[in-house]
Amino acid sequence: MIFPIRQVVDFAMKKPSETDSAYKQFFGSLPFSELKPEWEELFLEWLIFDFKRSIGPSFLIEYVLRNPDNLNKKTLDQFEQIAKTQFYSQFEIVEIQKGQWIRLEDLFTGYIYKVYEKKGSEVLADRGVIPGRLGKVDDKWYLVGANSVYFPLTYTERAKKHMREFKVKNFSPKDTVELLRFSEKQLPQAVSVPTKRELEEKRKSLKK
Repeated sequence: MIFPIRQVVDFAMKKPSETDSAYKQFFGSLPFSELKPEWEELFLEWLIFDFKRSIGPSFLIEYVLRNPDNLNKKTLDQFEQIAKTQFYSQFEIVEIQKGQWIRLEDLFTGYIYKVYEKKGSEVLADRGVIPGRLGKVDDKWYLVGANSVYFPLTYTERAKKHMREFKVKNFSPKDTVELLRFSEKQLPQAVSVPTKRELEEKRKSLKK
């Protein structure tokens, strides 16, 4: 099942004053020119699922109530199920059945979910961590947010125990963007290769 998140995003974009306010709340003063595609996807997910509007429900719930695209009954029912069951967390990959499903452990609760995800199960590594949003449709769990971000790491049982002691309940795509921005700052800077002239000048300097 593929949740058509773009339809809800298009609905939200018809209210520019609210989306502008959401952008400032999510990114602060970050210029549009510095916005990266994966950050934008996570922002749009947060916008329709998590953004606390001054008046009214989330954009997703309003979309379901108004049904502006005249969705058929089956599709609208799927939207409603997602709206009622969706949550965002950080998951460790436990097991993958290629082309079918992924078994994920919620790092903040210890609960394990069998998530039906054809594409993701084909490309993800067998171990690692993915932040993501799950939603249940017809008694099956699916990834229903933006494309998952993959972190090539795992946690010890002791580390997981400490994470659960914090009882995190408000982890969101905003936190994932912060993790991405932090990890980029930690990357080693590329070392430039000196030219022949620069090497000669360096030798002269050392001799002096």
